[in-house]
Order: sequence, then C-alpha cells, then structure tokens
Amino acid sequence: MKKSFEDLYENLTNNTSPDFDEAWRNAKKEQKTINIIFLVLAILVDSFIIYKMNSFIAGFSIFLLVFILMADIVIYFLLNLIFSKNQRNFKILFKTNIIRVLLSNFYDSIVYTPQTPMPDVIYRKAKYNEYFNKYYSDDYMEGNIDNKYPIKMAEVHTIHETTHTDSDGNTHTTSTTIFHGLFSVIMLDKSINSELQIRANRSISSKTKLEMDSQEFEKYFDVSATNSIIGMQLLTHDIMELLISFKKDTGITYDISIYNNVMYLRFHTGALFEINSIKKGAFDKKLLKKYYDILDFSYTLSKMLIDLIGKTEI
Repeated sequence: MKKSFEDLYENLTNNTSPDFDEAWRNAKKEQKTINIIFLVLAILVDSFIIYKMNSFIAGFSIFLLVFILMADIVIYFLLNLIFSKNQRNFKILFKTNIIRVLLSNFYDSIVYTPQTPMPDVIYRKAKYNEYFNKYYSDDYMEGNIDNKYPIKMAEVHTIHETTHTDSDGNTHTTSTTIFHGLFSVIMLDKSINSELQIRANRSISSKTKLEMDSQEFEKYFDVSATNSIIGMQLLTHDIMELLISFKKDTGITYDISIYNNVMYLRFHTGALFEINSIKKGAFDKKLLKKYYDILDFSYTLSKMLIDLIGKTEI
C-alpha cells in the first residue's frame, strides 16, 4: 500500500542500518579532508600564478582572475576524482537504500540497477522531434503498476554535439543538452488506436494543435491528436486539473505521449535520484519530497489514464 511522504520519510529515518550511518560519517570526513587540502593547494597555486604572471599581464586583472579560478576548479575536480572513494560508496548506498524504497512505494516487483542505462532504442521509440548524437542514461528500473502494467524508467541525458575547425586550424566542440531528466515507458493493456501528444505550451504547430476547452490548461500545454475525439475523451477535466496542478506546484516541464498501447512520460528535471550535498546526507527532506512528488504524479497519472482508457469506447 502506498505511503504518504511523511510516513515514508519517518520510516526511512528510523530504520537506517549502522553500516549506512557509518558510511555517511566516512563520506563527510572525507569531504572535509578534501576541502582542507584544496584550500592549502589553492593558496599555494594561486600565489605562484600571481607571482609568475603578474609581471607580464599587468593591467589584465580580469584575465588573471579567470585563470586562477580555472586552476582552482581543476584542483578541486582532481581532488574529488582521486580521493572520493567513501563519497562514491555512500552515493551508491543512498540509491540502493533510499531511492529503492521510494520506487517500491509506488511500483511492484521492481528491479532497480542504478548503474544500468535505459537502452536508447526504447527512448527513440517515443518519437520526440529532437536531434541528438550523444545519449547517456543510468538509474534504470523495471517494475509494474498494480502488479499488471509493466513500466520501465531511467534518467536520460541527450546531447547535440557539434565540432568545427576555425581559420587557425583549432578544433572546437560545442555541446547542447536536448533533454536531461526522468523518462518512463508504460505498457497499457488496451490500445487507443491513435496517437496523443501533450507538450509544453508553444511546442506544437497551430496547424496540428487540438483546441481544448480550458484556457488555463492551454497556458501550460499544447495537445496534438491523430483522433481529436479520443484526445478529448482522454483529457477529461480531472486529468487536466492534475496536469495543471503538478506544473504549478513544481514548475517542472514535462510531456506525455501515448502511441496506441504505449505511454511515454518525460520530466525535464536534470540529474535525478542523486544526493545534493554530502553534508545534508541521505535525508534531505526537501530533496526527497521532490523525488517523491515526481514519482507520485507519474504513478497517479498513469493509473488515471489506464482506468480511463479501459472505460473509453475506442
């Protein structure tokens, strides 16, 4: 039975293992050590840069400041890359101990493998009209809704990367994020025998856009349907209210696609199911509430649409 966030949060905070708590202490201690080492190295390196470069770039203080900042970023990155074993271990435990419980609160028989990607062939079947040439994914989960409807979910990051050579023969690469967030695909037991797309406002051409009877809904969303009657049947007042409420409450941009008996959901959230701060640890209530709300909305919307499709004469 699905638990409320408060009940689930209380259960999580009261049932952590000693090993989990120790892993957090080790991660915090490691982060503190890295910060101290970084501070010492940054002072030494910055002083050396100023001493060596100030004589021939006098008057270009902004350039010097940028150079120092870049050097400090590199130092911090390398320190965290080399000396963050405990932090990496704790982040894995966070997913296997906390995120797994969150997912299990909504979905049945889950198999959650955080380091496994969603195959890109599944993502491409959603037919987003977006070009990308780099695809990354992790946090892969498979499960069921009400022990009946299969769902697959993962974090997906798509990028359009371009490379060009300037007149001096130097090569430059530009990377533009196309989508980064949570993606899920749900198998329905009944086909709508058509296609329905719900996108952010001004994402669909006026030639193919379905006019809805809610001005507030149209402030946030565009709808396209190959069968306008079925589109109107599925976008009931309750469904539109749910979509509007989630958008207004969270500010998260998301889209929905239904192609016959397959439903796709995307949430443009950026990185998901990660720890924001080692200092705050695994029980950052605001962060966990965000994750809970996204999963709750996805679960509730899926169930409502499944029930509605089952009752609709198609």
